[in-house]
Amino acid sequence: MFRRNYLMLESLTNFRDIGGYRGLDNKKVTQHLMYRSGEINHLTKEDHQAFLEDYHIQTIFDFRSTSEREERPNELFDGVTTVAIDILKGMEQSVGMADLKEEASQKHPDEYMLDIYRAFITEPSAREGYKEFLETVATLDTPFIFHCFAGKDRTGFGAALILALLGVSELDIYHDYLLTNKLRKKANNKLIETMAREGMPKEQLEMFRIMMEVKYEYLAESFAQIKEHFGTVEQYVLEGIGVDAATISQIRNKYLED
Repeated sequence: MFRRNYLMLESLTNFRDIGGYRGLDNKKVTQHLMYRSGEINHLTKEDHQAFLEDYHIQTIFDFRSTSEREERPNELFDGVTTVAIDILKGMEQSVGMADLKEEASQKHPDEYMLDIYRAFITEPSAREGYKEFLETVATLDTPFIFHCFAGKDRTGFGAALILALLGVSELDIYHDYLLTNKLRKKANNKLIETMAREGMPKEQLEMFRIMMEVKYEYLAESFAQIKEHFGTVEQYVLEGIGVDAATISQIRNKYLED
């Protein structure tokens, strides 16, 4: 496992570089090109400047729904292009903050989350969204970031998909995925404290807390669906979402280095 010094933008939750891991032919996933995070709003002046001048991010992939983007718009950055891809557009249920708060009134948060992770494989809008994401990533020559509300589910699967295509080990893919629980801890505590002040019952608060974390079992459900229906991640990308072999090769050539 490649150990990294996790990047810090104090006002950008769940932010990290997904490069640095070992992939196909023992090549390294290129660093300083692919970043992931939660929603990009309320940055400090210093972090806003660092986003551009230190990380040189030129493209933002926003996996949130239209309503999420309207309610909590991202900050604007000079010279940065936003690609809006509503990953779960075709579903009644989603994983935005409003959806999770509503679902927290139920008693089966794990079942809800497992349904979401199955949908990443089976839902047409998810397949179309990740297809657009991968095909666009293959064309970029500058750093990019991808995110959703919390940067944990839609973003977490997106990161796992890229890393798997690049040949990163399952151990390292889950390592990157589960880092969310460490990197979102402060933000999650703050959200729960706010909801407690607003009068959310303790049992509902606990359900919400569970749903704001990630579990090995969630991502494992996505991979189980891929294995059952397609065999491998590469076959899922080729057959399930329709990205061609040339694009996969382009991604590997661009984001792997000796």
